[in-house]
Amino acid sequence: MKKYIGILVIVLLPLLAWSQQDDDWNNFLQRRNFNEWKQQRNASFKAYKDSVNREFAKAMEKRWEEFQVFTGQRRPIKPEPEQLPVAIHDTVAKEPVSLPVDQIIPTPEARPVPPTENEYDNYADSATQTTYRDVDVNFYMHTIKFEVPVSGETMVLGGISERAVAKLWSDLSENGFEKCVIQLKEKSREYHLNDWAIYDMITAVAAETFPKRYAEQTVFVVWLANQLGMDAKVGRTGNQLLVLLSAKTTLYAVSYVRCNNETYYIFSCYPTESQEQSSISTYPVTFPTPTYPLDMNIDEPIHFLRQPSSVTYRSDFWGDVLPFQVNQNAIDFYSRYPQVDIGIYANAEMSEELKIWAERQMKPFLDELDEYEAVNVLLFYVQTEFDYATDIQQFGYEKPFFCEENFYYAKNDCEDRAILFAYLIRNLVGARIVLLDYPDHIATAVAFEDDSEIKGDYYLIDGRKYFVCDPTYIGANIGETMPQYRTQRANVILLKHQNNKQ
Repeated sequence: MKKYIGILVIVLLPLLAWSQQDDDWNNFLQRRNFNEWKQQRNASFKAYKDSVNREFAKAMEKRWEEFQVFTGQRRPIKPEPEQLPVAIHDTVAKEPVSLPVDQIIPTPEARPVPPTENEYDNYADSATQTTYRDVDVNFYMHTIKFEVPVSGETMVLGGISERAVAKLWSDLSENGFEKCVIQLKEKSREYHLNDWAIYDMITAVAAETFPKRYAEQTVFVVWLANQLGMDAKVGRTGNQLLVLLSAKTTLYAVSYVRCNNETYYIFSCYPTESQEQSSISTYPVTFPTPTYPLDMNIDEPIHFLRQPSSVTYRSDFWGDVLPFQVNQNAIDFYSRYPQVDIGIYANAEMSEELKIWAERQMKPFLDELDEYEAVNVLLFYVQTEFDYATDIQQFGYEKPFFCEENFYYAKNDCEDRAILFAYLIRNLVGARIVLLDYPDHIATAVAFEDDSEIKGDYYLIDGRKYFVCDPTYIGANIGETMPQYRTQRANVILLKHQNNKQ
């Protein structure tokens, strides 16, 4: 019997080896076929992109049209009180009272997240004939190396005519600058950048690629933005070129033009402000591949390099004092952010540093309380732990705060407190919260899991009672509204919910 088993092993071993060799060979063939297919796909995509840019450059050569420049819309200024009102405690003793709603403003829809792998990620493999040089781009203290074609050093925009701009556009498209697009996509994923942060990085790349050549920078910025899917145009006024950007929301205090029924906001790469112009000329055509207006929402924390600010926030409200220093790079980023609608500030995701600090400083205390008590404690904290000043008093102009800015600047106002309170409720309590936008005031309202015993003023939204919580009404408890707002209709701004983020 052992003899037969030995013979069987001798016979099967070569067959097993051959089988393994066949598997290895088949795997090799599959990998080779896949790589060949991928190379063919990339080549096809490159040819498509080249043809798109080539045809678009031809369209840019045609005479540009003039469009009227409109002065940027001023953000509504709310006539906030010089001093904070103090609650008179005449509401909570009443049975729940439903207050009138003007309109409900929904939570902004999040744009679909692009796939992790760009379908053109291997473009660099096909650009072996291009010579590159490294440039160091400073992005809020992150030093990022970008590879840019050496040919860019000799690219000169011969004037700012249609033909000159189209020529530079073609040169950018044909000389390996697509690699910058790939690197920008990689960095946007790595640092979790929103659209405005991506645009910020684009301008930094352009400044290093074409140092002090502002017209070239402008064309390059728009070229990169279009390749990344942003709806942008090159504009011309006087002897300067400008960047025209479309956005999903109003950008306050930014001048704009209307082209093809779309609003394009005006930005400049020049170090000094361009002179006021009544009109700007640009091409009426839009870049043919799918483009989208800028989404100003911050849906996830942006990964800035950690740089503690010189301002240290301390509060003994929670017992043990745990100092907090906001990331200075985040503050610098927010200071450059165009002013937008208040819902964007309140929905914005803040840094991990703030989240960790809040969980260590506040959460242990709040975990000992029920939902109603936790909300009331946070309400009293925001009411009493920050000095008050209107934006005009503190800055001389309207400046809504992103949540973190409350821990940096000396004072805040009603909308800043509402934004901060909303952030704390969403992240530490998990309750649903909305903003109440009155003509001259901003407050909040919170929905509770069990509201059967809660008294006071509320707004009925989608079948839920949201009880008024006013961070500016000093000493007010849940359900207490400033008397003058009980009969005013409020715009209700829906915010993201911790367990149902959009």
